Amino acid sequence: MRVKLPHVVTPEKKMYISSLVSLIGMALYLFFNRIYFFRPQELPLLWPDEAIPLWADSVWIYISVYLMYALTYFMTKDLLNLCKYLYASLFQVIVSIFIFMMWPTIYPRHLYPLPTELNGATEFIFSLIRNIDTPASCCPSLHVSTAFLTSFVFLEEQKEKFPLFFAWAIIISFSTLSTKQHYFLDVLGGFTVAILSYGLFYRYFSYHQDS
Repeated sequence: MRVKLPHVVTPEKKMYISSLVSLIGMALYLFFNRIYFFRPQELPLLWPDEAIPLWADSVWIYISVYLMYALTYFMTKDLLNLCKYLYASLFQVIVSIFIFMMWPTIYPRHLYPLPTELNGATEFIFSLIRNIDTPASCCPSLHVSTAFLTSFVFLEEQKEKFPLFFAWAIIISFSTLSTKQHYFLDVLGGFTVAILSYGLFYRYFSYHQDS
């Protein structure tokens, strides 16, 4: 028997519920991303990690995941689809945080100092990200899992948009490597979490709406 979850998204509560889930996810990440039960460990640098140089301007691609995330709320018309997405989004944050605390990995950012010739806006954004996002919240990449899970929303409706959003997710995944925020293994981990979250909340659980 399939587990049933409440269908909490209504036309009146669409923006309220969406904003609430976003704030909860952000708060959980910001609170727990500096809490580790074990000493963070470095992962091996694989050939993509070594082959892709630091490209500081790709930080703008990196932060475009937030635009992608926001656009989905406005573009999704099927409220059940949106409800599944919100559940899956919160689930992947919780799963990732649990992994960060129980098996923390750290990226050697000190090997990749920011170039001195960066323009002011890029330097500000990049420095802000590095200050907020600790180098030990690496695997799985929440950036990658969020980007791919968001693209999967368009497998349910407006399917013609899926190739565009999936390609966007791939580019964002590349930016996690070119900004030296993540290992290639983090990308694979993030994609795996996205698949797991999508499978659970889109294919396994069913939903009921109170009359």
